[in-house]
Amino acid sequence: MNKIFLILVFTLLLAFIIFLIWNIILFKKNIKLNKETTEYLELKYQLQFYVAVFSVLIGVFTFLGYSSYNEIVEKVTHEISEKTKDTLEASKKEITRKIESTQNELFKIAFENERIKESNKSILENNEKTNDRFYQLYNQFLSLNKELYNSEKQLQSQIDNVNNAEKDVVNIKKDVEEIKKIDFLNQVYLVTDIYYQESQKGLDTVYFKNLKTISGNKLPDFSNPPSITISPYQGVQLAIQDVTKDYFTIYMWTKGSWGEEKTSHKYDILLVYKESVK
Repeated sequence: MNKIFLILVFTLLLAFIIFLIWNIILFKKNIKLNKETTEYLELKYQLQFYVAVFSVLIGVFTFLGYSSYNEIVEKVTHEISEKTKDTLEASKKEITRKIESTQNELFKIAFENERIKESNKSILENNEKTNDRFYQLYNQFLSLNKELYNSEKQLQSQIDNVNNAEKDVVNIKKDVEEIKKIDFLNQVYLVTDIYYQESQKGLDTVYFKNLKTISGNKLPDFSNPPSITISPYQGVQLAIQDVTKDYFTIYMWTKGSWGEEKTSHKYDILLVYKESVK
């Protein structure tokens, strides 16, 4: 609408200017011909009238154009203002939304930071407890290690003693083997801790098959009676009455004050055996 009005105003002004220029040209021609004629005066007054009308029209058109211009400016300003207002409102809402979102994120971060701080506090406390427990266990380990070291030393000492004893046993066995090579010693037997039982008959019969030597070996089967030497303990005197290849008999011929209340008396015997030469 504003464009149409401006085009119409511009067209009227252009037509009026062309008409005015044409009348001025005619007026100059008439001046040359006759300056004092009635037509000249009419044309002069007509020209003045046109100038006045033109001035009025210019003023009206200017006022209308200015009003239209103000309306256009106001309308454009209003539209721009509305758009700007809408844009500002939208921007404000967007900024407010972003601020609220940022605040929410900051709140979450602060909450997470507090949670991490509490977790770290709990972790530090647990670490302190763990460290205390670790040092306690470490001290116990050192103590046990020391005791174990001492035990190992004692055990090693005992092992050394056992090894030495084993070496002594081996040496003794070697000595025994060497001694066994001597013929006369192979015929000598020592039997200990034999008990004599008192009886009404006064004799106690002991069979060789029931006896063992001091080394735990059984006595051999004798082909003829061995020679026996008896060695009783304190408190009694024992004597051999008879010796065969299978047994010997023993009796008590005196009893000292030490053995008056005893009826069983311990003694040892030494047997010397020599094969008969045929």
